Amino acid sequence: MPRHGLSLDHPPPTHVRTEAQIRDLLNLLGQVDTAAIDTETTGLKISRDYVIFWSLSTGRDRYFLTHDQLPRFARVFGDPDRTWFGTNTKYDFHMLANSGQVLTGDMFDTLVMDRLVDSGRLLGLKESIEREFDEKVPTFGETFYPRDKKGKFKKPGKRKGMEHAPTMQEIITSTYDGSRAQAEWEEENKAREKQKKPPLTLDDLEAKKTEYQQNVVEYATLDAWDAYRLARVERTSTFLGSVSRALRSSSMVFWSIPST
Repeated sequence: MPRHGLSLDHPPPTHVRTEAQIRDLLNLLGQVDTAAIDTETTGLKISRDYVIFWSLSTGRDRYFLTHDQLPRFARVFGDPDRTWFGTNTKYDFHMLANSGQVLTGDMFDTLVMDRLVDSGRLLGLKESIEREFDEKVPTFGETFYPRDKKGKFKKPGKRKGMEHAPTMQEIITSTYDGSRAQAEWEEENKAREKQKKPPLTLDDLEAKKTEYQQNVVEYATLDAWDAYRLARVERTSTFLGSVSRALRSSSMVFWSIPST
């Protein structure tokens, strides 16, 4: 059953790879004036880090793109009549600016909107989706961490030849580009050789690479899709009423980042 008039069915993510897919997405964005955006970045420093992957949702679909495709969407980013939804939108704004793209138009942040509705809530996107749509959103660890012998997800530690344990950004990148699958395939074959078992094949390696890359695409596009749905819910009459009360109070609260 729909919640808040919105479908609970997740559209399959589209991994935008070809010129034709870019043109189709640009044409679609030219027909709508709202979209949600999310970024996966090299780190969390707004002064120096930048976009690795990014995703868009128009509320009916979700798209996964890479940093080298950003310039193709400069006109969309610079559209002053567009409304953007996101979670911790200011962070994405900085990361896109560091990558040479500046968002214009109105920008709504689900964290700020949640605060205006109820300051006592847990404000994370995953918590809000579970509350509003009764959905369990997979965590980063559930998506990317391997399981230990007890079946629990365990963050990868420092490997031989590494200076440190992999960061979240490094885990995402290595999962997407195939280097993680390659390393695991080689380790598994070493273990099989000791156990005198038949080795894994190159087909096995390619299947693992494909699976891992799809995991990244699925995970990365969920935040934009969920941010769009959540923002739609919070822009209801109840939300607008709470905004009016907040703006009449002694402390002014802003829920939209101005385009200037």
